[in-house]
Amino acid sequence: MPATYGFMREEAMSPVQLRAFLLAVLLFVSYPAHPQSEDLLQRARTLNVQVLHLFREDKFKEALPLALEALELREKALGPDAPEVASSLNNLASIHDALGEYPKAIPLYERALVLKERHFGPDHPEVGNVAASLAWALDTVGDQARARSFYERVLDIREKTVGAEHPDTAIALNNLAHLLDILGEYRKALPLYERALAVNEKALGPGHPETANSLNNLAGVLASLADLRDALPLYDRALRVLEKSLGAEHPKVAITLNNLAQLKRTMGEFQEAQALLERSVSIREKTLGPEHPDTALGINNLAGLYDVLGEYDRSRPLYERALGILEKSLGSEHPLVATCLANLASVFSFLGDYEAAKAYLDRSIAIGEKIRGPESPELTAPLNNLALLHYARLEFDTSRGLLERALAITEKNLGPDHPLVASLLNALSGVHFSMGDLSRARQLNERSLKIREKALGPESLETAISLHNLAGIDAAEGNLAIARERFTRALSLMEQALGKNHPYVARTINNLARVEAKDSQCLRAFDAMRQAQRIDTLTIDRVMAMTSDQQKLKYLLTLEDTLHDFLTLAAIHLQGRTEAHREALDVWLNRKGIVLEAERRYQEAIYTFRDPEAVRLAMELAEVRGMLSRLAFVGTGLIPPDSLRDRNGALTRKKEELETQLSALSQRFALEDRRKRATANSLSQVLPKGSALVEFSRFEVSDFRATKRKSGSFHYLAFILHPGKGSRVGLVDLGDTRKIDNAVAELRKAVRNTLNPRQEDLFQAARGLHDLVFSPLRKELGTARRLYVSPDGNLNLIPFEILRGPNDRFLIEDYTFNYLAAGRDLLGQGAKHGEPGRILLVGDPDFDKLREGALPGDVGTGPVVSPPPRGAFRTVRELRFGRLPGTRKEVMALADLLGREQVDLRLDEKANEDVLHFVDPPRVLHLATHGFFLNDRMLSGPDPLVSGRGFEIIDPQSVPGGTLGREAQESPLLRSGFALAGANAALAAGDPEVGSGIVTAEKILGMNLHGVEMVVLSACETGLGEVKAGEGVFGLRRAFVQAGARSLVMSLWNVPDQETQELMVAFYGRLVRGGINR
Repeated sequence: MPATYGFMREEAMSPVQLRAFLLAVLLFVSYPAHPQSEDLLQRARTLNVQVLHLFREDKFKEALPLALEALELREKALGPDAPEVASSLNNLASIHDALGEYPKAIPLYERALVLKERHFGPDHPEVGNVAASLAWALDTVGDQARARSFYERVLDIREKTVGAEHPDTAIALNNLAHLLDILGEYRKALPLYERALAVNEKALGPGHPETANSLNNLAGVLASLADLRDALPLYDRALRVLEKSLGAEHPKVAITLNNLAQLKRTMGEFQEAQALLERSVSIREKTLGPEHPDTALGINNLAGLYDVLGEYDRSRPLYERALGILEKSLGSEHPLVATCLANLASVFSFLGDYEAAKAYLDRSIAIGEKIRGPESPELTAPLNNLALLHYARLEFDTSRGLLERALAITEKNLGPDHPLVASLLNALSGVHFSMGDLSRARQLNERSLKIREKALGPESLETAISLHNLAGIDAAEGNLAIARERFTRALSLMEQALGKNHPYVARTINNLARVEAKDSQCLRAFDAMRQAQRIDTLTIDRVMAMTSDQQKLKYLLTLEDTLHDFLTLAAIHLQGRTEAHREALDVWLNRKGIVLEAERRYQEAIYTFRDPEAVRLAMELAEVRGMLSRLAFVGTGLIPPDSLRDRNGALTRKKEELETQLSALSQRFALEDRRKRATANSLSQVLPKGSALVEFSRFEVSDFRATKRKSGSFHYLAFILHPGKGSRVGLVDLGDTRKIDNAVAELRKAVRNTLNPRQEDLFQAARGLHDLVFSPLRKELGTARRLYVSPDGNLNLIPFEILRGPNDRFLIEDYTFNYLAAGRDLLGQGAKHGEPGRILLVGDPDFDKLREGALPGDVGTGPVVSPPPRGAFRTVRELRFGRLPGTRKEVMALADLLGREQVDLRLDEKANEDVLHFVDPPRVLHLATHGFFLNDRMLSGPDPLVSGRGFEIIDPQSVPGGTLGREAQESPLLRSGFALAGANAALAAGDPEVGSGIVTAEKILGMNLHGVEMVVLSACETGLGEVKAGEGVFGLRRAFVQAGARSLVMSLWNVPDQETQELMVAFYGRLVRGGINR
């Protein structure tokens, strides 16, 4: 169900016609003036000659101040009501018109018209000229009601004064027809265009530019009526005439190029359409300037073509540029703005960012209804696209209602057999299919296919889309042979029209593969799905370079179903097929953690190549992230909730905008794409002897025999890879995730149950999880004892070392575990970045002390966090961090162990956030302080027996007066972090401008940690966060990796202060004895 794009066709009324009006005005004979005014009038006449000369050369900006001065001189010499003043008003309005500044032109035209009527009468040709210019300007800004009355009046004046066969009458016919055209009254416009063409051919000849204008306009209305074959020769003829009479670089040539491109796009001739549009935009940028609304119109249409071609990384910035120009030049409620909004929404809908898409569509529809009325044909595209958005969100009733409304409008204006009707029928068929009404879906789709084959031809892209959807109905009804035949034909047509790497092609291949799987042809299905995954990977690469972090994640969600289809075949239907297992692992290695990899790669490129613009954007983004983090902990006492929400929203939008710009910019500097090198073969070459890679995947099992997709059970899958054996990949289906996730929860509960500890509970939970996730792997692991584990889902939340296996032995007694975000990270093992730095040790921060230069604040009297007990607080501002004397002992002991000359020791008020903003990154960053992850659950109260370094805060939505900002509630990167000096003062002040001390994961993303070999967070629960399948844990863990740290030591639960100190000293002792390395 593709989106409908609003292509902006143009009528041939342009500044060339305005020149004719201007010339007539400039040659107007002035009335005798008072002698003392003669000098002023002579100066005005001189200026008018200069204005005409500049206007003819398209130097509108240079002409503008001269025309304004001429007007002022005449008003001073003759008074505001003289006929010469009317002429100057018209001249000035014409210049604003040519510059696209229509709101400035309209009042000038209106004043000139009043004066002309007063001096010459209502039916004088001069009155008709000004009325025509006013009508065009009103038409352009979307005031069609007033424009129509003026167009009709102009036609009446022309027929009375110059006759029905005069070229000026042809212009009036063209302009009135144009208005009817954009209102969707095509059949009323057609005879007016035909009459105008006949007049111009007779009066001016077949090679005149005005004849070309009439050819262009007549071709346009024929195209709107789906008479493509008759429209094409008219456009070709118009283009030849204009190029010969006006030159190849004239704005009128650009108009015809634009319209011919639309026709070529409709006919599926995309390469020709692209060349025509690019030439049209180039002409306009040269002749009209880059900020002209006509230039924006061409940019919008070029973006629409890129959309059809699946090149969304090229279409989005063009749409955004066009929208900015149109809003600036025409106002925020112009119909062209509405069209551009609907088109931009289609990009966000493709990306899976439905909230952003809906905001654009709602605004587009509101403009259209206000300006054109609720039954305007211009509402068809936004209504259709909004319906598709609701369809994607499984809101089928809403989607159906919108499509039925759009269909009624379109059939009323265009008739029942128009291609746009077919598009809406196709979309409506999809809704009925998803609602289970296959009979109605088939009826609608067959009608759509019939219209498209007749109007656009049996080999058009639109015909292919209808065939694709009809094949889906066949498959659902069990007609697999017919479904296979139709999918195959649709695929051939799509590849012919769009190329072999288009997203539509990938989706069609996958659906054809599902037919093969349903027919038990699993190997054929697997080969097809592998091809579809290759195309999806190419599309992902483009999306990564044009989106914010959140949009990347949303887009990947739109591709989950096809990825899960592929993994289902490998794990369930092709057990024992090692080649299929290898292919599945190759795909998963290229997909798992892809957003983290992309952001890490882009950020590394920024700091490696030091592009000035990229560095500037990175610094601005870091500041925005810091402000978001500070706002997240602000109390409502200082900032009203509505204001806080608005500020958060504005900052979040700015953050996503900067992330998008950085992704696009830094892509040019990222020289190495490790993801493309990650295959089973390449990884097997770097695995050490006696080791194995265990790559987990959480996926939804696809039911290929079901009539339609439906939610199924999720499974954990484990790929096993051994050194030098890239062609033999082990694959183990671990079964339903619910049982495993429950076992993970039981183990975590047993470990954390320090209030009533029972060793047997812990041992039983550890044995239970071992039997579910590790015991099934033992056969494939063989003799490997050093395991590189890349978990997925909730398996990220447990250390495998504590699982209890046979003979009641913990796995740590038999295996060495190394944890990876994704298996491809093995390719970076051992890489070094620059010279080794010092070791930075941070401990025992003074949480009540702001750093120098920060504003003082009341540090509050709320409960103190550990080493007194961990507690749950009713609001964030009640919270206080207690000093951690054990961390002082810890870092002092480490300094002695490592050598004072090798370390940079920061304690008390010096243990502040400034230590993290270093020019030369340390080799090791050790942070001994409070860590936190803000859970979404209510805690029962303080736990008096826990003496740890972490705490949890209740979900603020569950407590009246909770003070976490909305962004903090939604973003795990704002709900996890650690505390440094000044944290209590900043929390108590509740002011985001006060010095910080709360370091969230969001803030860490803005830091440069490239070159840091290891980060040690000697605090509780710093490894926690929000788990996202395929992307790991969103929290401190992810933030440090994305910021550039090469390895992490973190905690998954609370550890008492004294024990943590002892553990860290022992840990570093082993590192020193073995040599500090990754």
